Amino acid sequence: MTTTRPITQSNLKVDFSKHIGKVKALHSVNRGPVGSWGAEDHTEFYQKARFPHVRLHDCPLHMMDTVDIHLIFPNWDADENDPANYRFAATDRYIQATLETGAQIVYRLGESIEHYAVKTYIFPPKDYEKWTRICLNIIRHYNHGWADGFEHNIRFWEIWNEPDLTEKMWSGTAQQYYELYAVVSKAIKAEFPELQVGGPGLAMPSIHKPWPQNFLTYCRDNALPMDFFSWHRYSCRPEELVEMARNIREALDEYGYTQTQSHLNEWHYLPFQDWSFMKFGTPNNTKQTGDHEVDLFKAKMAMEAAAGHEAAAFTASSLIHLQDEPVDAAMYYVGNAGRFGLFDLSGGAPRGAYFALQTLGKMVDMQHRTAAVADEETVSCLASVDPACQQATAMISRFDAGCYGDLVIDLENLPWSGATQCELYAIDSQRRYQQVERRTFDSAGCHFHWFIEPTAILICHLHPA
Repeated sequence: MTTTRPITQSNLKVDFSKHIGKVKALHSVNRGPVGSWGAEDHTEFYQKARFPHVRLHDCPLHMMDTVDIHLIFPNWDADENDPANYRFAATDRYIQATLETGAQIVYRLGESIEHYAVKTYIFPPKDYEKWTRICLNIIRHYNHGWADGFEHNIRFWEIWNEPDLTEKMWSGTAQQYYELYAVVSKAIKAEFPELQVGGPGLAMPSIHKPWPQNFLTYCRDNALPMDFFSWHRYSCRPEELVEMARNIREALDEYGYTQTQSHLNEWHYLPFQDWSFMKFGTPNNTKQTGDHEVDLFKAKMAMEAAAGHEAAAFTASSLIHLQDEPVDAAMYYVGNAGRFGLFDLSGGAPRGAYFALQTLGKMVDMQHRTAAVADEETVSCLASVDPACQQATAMISRFDAGCYGDLVIDLENLPWSGATQCELYAIDSQRRYQQVERRTFDSAGCHFHWFIEPTAILICHLHPA
């Protein structure tokens, strides 16, 4: 959260003649474009954002009867080899709607989170071999036409979600999960060697703690396949995501998984770094201040921040920081409407974070990333230019600076001669991706000042005038 202090001046320089590689496509999301049990459909927004992957997790929370194992195979005692015992229809429709956005699917095999005190489905399977055969039949249905199925070529298959979050996602022991991962991962790779299998979707990915260390040891000692290692982080500091990405890459290499991809497949802005203020809009205790009224006020602030411009700036800053870090995929939680969603619950309007992800999608398509340097650590910038040299974009994010700023912006050496049209869009406390100015500069370069809030995004779209 920010407090107002005196105005500072900082400088940002972008040199569009210096290509430094490609923009990484880190703008994937969790959950498909349809939700609220069919009442919301964000297909057009998903298509515009060019989300590379959509991870299917917690889907029944917004679209009933989808994805989870117990929903597809509802009667555990039934014959798992008989197609009549599967309920694919709802998930078929959900996956088809998701694929129509142009995204690839990451299918989480397992169950959704259970917030209720009494748990129903997050127990270890009674029979690991039977559960594995059910998973294989799901893969056959979606990739090989089994049970009047499809040939969707879904490549990524994740085994469970957050088994280290024992109170909400896995009621068994760590060892029981390790053994489940072993049985399922080996079976999938044995029958479908072309597929990418991974896990575990760590909830608390401090890689030096016993749970992940023991998991990696077990996988190494048993020569288990792991095409991707998945982990989650909800944070109020982009730097923390960077730290964790580095630590996880080092650990994977240390344990011999040098070719295993690192997937940050759940992440979001967490105000105050405290979940207690995010539980249904009110704090679950008064540990912050001891004053219930104050905590209710902070809860309201946290809910607004998690959906507003602070979440947007955190998202943009994180996407920019992670461009240079050893993470291969990032999947925002979540894509549809909700407290942590990209769209308003009422009316379905896109929030600021959506436009940060959409802008990254546009920049991925432009291919050429260019050099950008700022002299203030809270300011980050990602810039790119298209191969035809007819358009360029710079996404500038300032996160939690604590003061208003006079940002001096130099956009140099644009790849065309003559005048430049510069369209500026702002995301801040007053605006959700609103065009605030359109300027024409006489040369292939732009120099201007921008009065920027402590937490805000400025997006510059440039082309020949």
